Amino acid sequence: MIYDFGHAAITTANLHQMKDFYEKLGLKYSFTLNDEKGDEWIIYMRLGSTFLELIRAGGSHKGEGYGLAHVCFLVDDMYKTVEELGKKGIKTTEPKMGLDGNIQCWVKDPEGNDIELMQILPGSPQAKAAKGASGY
Repeated sequence: MIYDFGHAAITTANLHQMKDFYEKLGLKYSFTLNDEKGDEWIIYMRLGSTFLELIRAGGSHKGEGYGLAHVCFLVDDMYKTVEELGKKGIKTTEPKMGLDGNIQCWVKDPEGNDIELMQILPGSPQAKAAKGASGY
């Protein structure tokens, strides 16, 4: 089941301006994910063991506006979690491998807010950054 808060995601028109702002607040740059075209898509900033995703607006992400896009909760076993949620009447998307090398699926709360469920896998950029091995 869910064991921790993974990240919040903010959609922005200017990735680097937002990166600079959050660095001034004390968050540390961890890594950047590129989309399928190779363009910068998400910049991950870290505070302790938690991440803030800065997502390029108008990209592959569902949200096209600006502001909070979703929250993410970490799970220890995605398939077991999805099964348990289903028994409770909560529908999720089919789990899949994300571009970051982690298993993810999505659920909506009663008001339609997006919630990402993520199982961090060894070797993913999040796992490496959490251990201080991001190389940046």
